[in-house]
This record gives sequence, structure tokens and C-alpha cells, in this order.
Amino acid sequence: MMDEKQSLRQAKKLFKQYLHSFETPISDIRAEYDDLFYIPHIPNGVDREQALVGELPVEILQPELAVSHKAVLYVHGGFFISGSVKASRNLCASIAHECKSNLFLPD
Repeated sequence: MMDEKQSLRQAKKLFKQYLHSFETPISDIRAEYDDLFYIPHIPNGVDREQALVGELPVEILQPELAVSHKAVLYVHGGFFISGSVKASRNLCASIAHECKSNLFLPD
């Protein structure tokens, strides 16, 4: 069984694997981030729909018990480098379910 110090060392080691140099292409960084956080199963019976709002691609996450006239706009971070709809989808589905609201997730 790992003690706290060993767990911390292991976490630091894993984190260092995801540090990149300035030469690392942004597409590689984003792909690794997506691989780290992507979960293929959307929880809590939330449906997913892809749409355009103006020219912006958006995923709309719709829980089974959504309250009408109520919505959440989730703007993921990452400064166009790390983070994407793919990496945020699972967390956002849980938020939509708990808020009983449709959630708009722009890419």
C-alpha cells in the first residue's frame, strides 16, 4: 500500500509526463489532454446534440428532467491549447443533470 509521500511522488511523475516544451505542437498537447480526461460514457441519462449557434459549433447536453426556460453555458478553459468539448463533456453532463438544465458547451 502506498503511503502519502509515495502517492505524491507518483502524481508528480505523471504530471511531468504531460509537461511540454515550446516545440511541442498544440495539436499534440490538446490530444493528450483529451485522452487524459475523455470518458466515453455520458452519465445520468443525458442526451447530446450537436448544433450551431451562429457559426459556433456547440454541444447541447439535455438531462431527462430538464426544467424549461433554464440553461447553463459552460465555457471550458485551456486558452485553445488544452481542454476541449471532448474533455469537458462528462463533467458538463453531470452539471446539467444536477442543475436539471440544458447545458450549452461551445467548442
